[in-house]
Amino acid sequence: MQADQLMRVVTKVLHDLTPRAQPPPYAKRWWTKDLTRLRRTYTYWRNQARAQRRAGQSRPDLEHRAKEAAKEYHDNLRSQKKTHWDDFVTDESNIWRAVKYVKSGMEMTDDKVPPLKRADGSTTEGKGEIEPEGERPQREEIAMPDLTLQEVEEKVMATKPWKALGEDGLPAIVWKKLWHVVKHRVWALFDSSLREGMEPHQWRTAKIIPLRKPGKGDYIQGRHPVHCRAQGQEA
Repeated sequence: MQADQLMRVVTKVLHDLTPRAQPPPYAKRWWTKDLTRLRRTYTYWRNQARAQRRAGQSRPDLEHRAKEAAKEYHDNLRSQKKTHWDDFVTDESNIWRAVKYVKSGMEMTDDKVPPLKRADGSTTEGKGEIEPEGERPQREEIAMPDLTLQEVEEKVMATKPWKALGEDGLPAIVWKKLWHVVKHRVWALFDSSLREGMEPHQWRTAKIIPLRKPGKGDYIQGRHPVHCRAQGQEA
């Protein structure tokens, strides 16, 4: 509850005072300088041919040049779009690719726990078939020192300010800038989580992104998962 309230307040302040930068509506990430040059060439010859038509003069040479420039421009435009899209979908660090590797039922190494074997060689099918081991000896409880505000502050300040974002979408720089305001609330959350053995539900989820291992681009297990968690969870 306290974590939800804190996140609502911080998110609202960020939205009101530092709104996210939005790309212009006509921005095209696949655009290149060559396309700009080809577009200007095509526009020039098209305007030349159009001006002659409006003047009532027939200039087949200008019409032909304008058509060639238009074809070259649009061919390169389609090719660049396709190349950009192919690069996008083959990027192993792209978040949309992560869905493919975290789906249940896929055959991946270490994604399933093997069944337990009995002494007679048979295997178990569920937890109910595991034979009880009797009363287990309990270890003595280890004294947990109280969490201090200084310890939490050191961890927050040591975090990379612009590292990969978690589910909350907030980089660590946000908490560094707001630390003088929220430090006591954040410390109280950490302290209560340790004492009660429970953590806010927002800290229980993470984004998983598969990254390619160096030199193993074609290897079927050549990727390792990276967890992008909320900054509170990271600390």
